[in-house]
Amino acid sequence: MAPPARPRADQLDALRDLPQEQVRKGREFHSALRPGSYGAMLLGLAVTLALGLTPLGSRLVELVGRPFGDNWVARAVLGGLAVVLVAEIITLPLAAWRHTIVVRYGLSTQTWAGWAVDVLKSYAVSAIIAAIALLGFYTITRLAPRWWWAFGAAGAAALVVLLSFILPVLVEPVFNKFTPMEQGPLRTELMSLAQRDGVPVKDVLVADASRRTRAVNAYVSGLGPTRRIVVYDTLLREAPPEEVTSVVAHELGHAKDRDVFTGSLLGALGAAAAVVALYLLGGWGGCCARPASTR
Repeated sequence: MAPPARPRADQLDALRDLPQEQVRKGREFHSALRPGSYGAMLLGLAVTLALGLTPLGSRLVELVGRPFGDNWVARAVLGGLAVVLVAEIITLPLAAWRHTIVVRYGLSTQTWAGWAVDVLKSYAVSAIIAAIALLGFYTITRLAPRWWWAFGAAGAAALVVLLSFILPVLVEPVFNKFTPMEQGPLRTELMSLAQRDGVPVKDVLVADASRRTRAVNAYVSGLGPTRRIVVYDTLLREAPPEEVTSVVAHELGHAKDRDVFTGSLLGALGAAAAVVALYLLGGWGGCCARPASTR
């Protein structure tokens, strides 16, 4: 694992300007979240390996496809739903623990009912992506049984890149409502700032983050034609325009340094490497096992 990035000079200067009590509380908050976050990541990885590299995965996919006569399309789609559901259920206690921490530190505005709705939405999105991935994988193994790993690696990488383009347009609106920022000096300044930084954006949007959190934030998402600046409504309420501009400038710096592109590229390479690793480890017995049925 690569060592964590060292804080930049401007970040250290900003911390010195903040009240030390706020800095201490912020560090405590992140320290409290860290075990649950890392635990969920490791547990999710363990579930993925167990289902992908052992007969457990293939048995699960066969089980959900049996009522449909082992039709390979049904196995792919329903298998994707089942695999994601298992992972979600196993990691759910850690997700609930993280929510209690956010509530304890006064950042969450969500009730448990609202949190549960978000969990269900997250499952639905993950299940759809998993179903598409498995459907594509099964199709490849049927058309190219000897070279499935090469075509599968290319397909996995392409899917990651595609998601980088479409997630802001199709997935982010599932969790938040986005409205164009009103015409005015602030919007004009943010669009001009993006243009000067060589990071053209399609629009400046305001997210209704206050329905979920009291945190203030802004970010730049998407690539190419889907790139846009998103500003939390909490930031607009809590900060003067100069501070909003400063936060957005920081986020545009990430885009200017091609952090999103680099992340997408690394994700694509990682997805391709995972498919190749599955092949090298002989993972035919897992959930991605080639279906025997030709129906």
